[in-house]
Amino acid sequence: MKFFLLDGAGALIIIIPILIVAMFVVILVEAGIIVYFKLNNFKRALAYSSIVNIASLAVGFVLVPALERRFHNEIEKESLWVWLLFFITTVLTEGLLLMLMIKKAPKQKVWLAVIVMNVITYLLLYLFVVYFLNRF
Repeated sequence: MKFFLLDGAGALIIIIPILIVAMFVVILVEAGIIVYFKLNNFKRALAYSSIVNIASLAVGFVLVPALERRFHNEIEKESLWVWLLFFITTVLTEGLLLMLMIKKAPKQKVWLAVIVMNVITYLLLYLFVVYFLNRF
């Protein structure tokens, strides 16, 4: 029997639900920030947050393989510039989408909300990766 398959499956059984929960936490936090900035009510903010986070996740899935080919060692070391690149990409993706979805709000307010929500969620994700995922 190939025990390494059991180890991989065991890791997936633990990691995937944790990542799904982390995504829901990010969506809830960002929806709360959209409401805090009075850009929309919670129900719509939850929908907006879900859409922009799924979109930025999709952009990340495209970006990671491209970066892996070019900067494999830096990504493995979780360099600061890699976090910064993902942060900027996420802010641009989510900001542009929110601008399209929330047309009546002032642009500066939308961009400020996007920056605040991503600073908070990136700090949470960084702490999550550093203190939890690196233990596996």
